[in-house]
Amino acid sequence: MYKPKNLVIEHEDLVVVSDFHGDIASLDQISGFLEEKVRQGYILINLGDNIDRFPNSREVLEWLKNIKKKYPGRIINLIGNHEWQYLGGPGCYPRTYEPTPDDIGFFETFYVAVFSPNFVFLHGGIPLECEIKRLDEGIITQIVWNDPARIKGVIPSPRTGFDPLAGIWVYGKEKMKEFLERVRKKCIISGHIHRNENFYNLQITVCSSRLSQSRSFLLITNGKIERCWF
Repeated sequence: MYKPKNLVIEHEDLVVVSDFHGDIASLDQISGFLEEKVRQGYILINLGDNIDRFPNSREVLEWLKNIKKKYPGRIINLIGNHEWQYLGGPGCYPRTYEPTPDDIGFFETFYVAVFSPNFVFLHGGIPLECEIKRLDEGIITQIVWNDPARIKGVIPSPRTGFDPLAGIWVYGKEKMKEFLERVRKKCIISGHIHRNENFYNLQITVCSSRLSQSRSFLLITNGKIERCWF
């Protein structure tokens, strides 16, 4: 049974990817670079949504499994909404891949959020309660589904037809600041949106597949962020 968990790391040299969604062509393009950075001492953080949409979810998962075995303790996987649906969360679409029992076991090793000295990493967005230690189903669903936006306040998510009963939200700068003050970090780093964007420099989103017109990953060296396009 999945036991949701967060992780605290002291490392400040990190490579961050997200939202491959079965796009093995994009992963192949940077996989050698990613492995070389891990070999040099960087930690690879994968923000989730490895499956569905593109046709090669199996190959993406196999790459993640193999590199995790090859470099124990240096590969960190986070849950996206497409993984969360198989661990108790709501379903999401398009669903083009049915995980095997072995895949489900792999997902059970994934973290909900990771905290480094300067940043908090998660798949989607912050929960409106700004509470990230109490990982019940509702909190995890918000973390993997919520989105930042250039708005004031909070609104129900357009992903659910602006249905407030769905419990999924879009939030602006005020909530970002409140959350970062509570967790004492400088910036949130997330995926999910399929857009590579800096929201007020308080939340940075990354998409590494062809779902984004300009794919990117983040290279963080001594706590300084560089966005790398490919």
